[in-house]
Amino acid sequence: MTKYREADLAQRLKPDAFFEERILGSTPFASGTSREVFEVADDPSVVIKRSKRAFPGANFAEWTIWNAVRTTSLEEIFAEVLNISESGLFLMMVRLTPLSQADYADIPMLPVWLNDRKPNALGKLGSVVKVMDYGVLNYNCLLNPSLERTPLQVNAAYRRQQGTPGW
Repeated sequence: MTKYREADLAQRLKPDAFFEERILGSTPFASGTSREVFEVADDPSVVIKRSKRAFPGANFAEWTIWNAVRTTSLEEIFAEVLNISESGLFLMMVRLTPLSQADYADIPMLPVWLNDRKPNALGKLGSVVKVMDYGVLNYNCLLNPSLERTPLQVNAAYRRQQGTPGW
């Protein structure tokens, strides 16, 4: 799928220059509170996220979460993170396409610790809906196993079936 997938985890840590050389143009195609998202000049199947903040916490969070879930059943609902820069300023992720309202019924059940639950934090890889913005987490839910919560939230399709508000 992409030439940037490295087998060895240690090879996924790259200098900032690796990312700077691959950003297509100087204008991001998407921008959020803490990051800008750029196309990659030589691979349209990936994006580069650049932190706008002095501390690139969202990039570190996505890198950490991806490497924690990539060998679990949660892997299928998260966009794959391919590389991160040594400073954390840059992160390379598989590119997803935006959701349409028709896709909302296919939104998977999401972990309770995932704070950014807006539809624009999700995208599709082929026909599979995945989370593409998971840099904002509820660390209390993530790290406190004694909380009385279910491990997954109910998805939008189930909420609609039950007549409860959803997206």
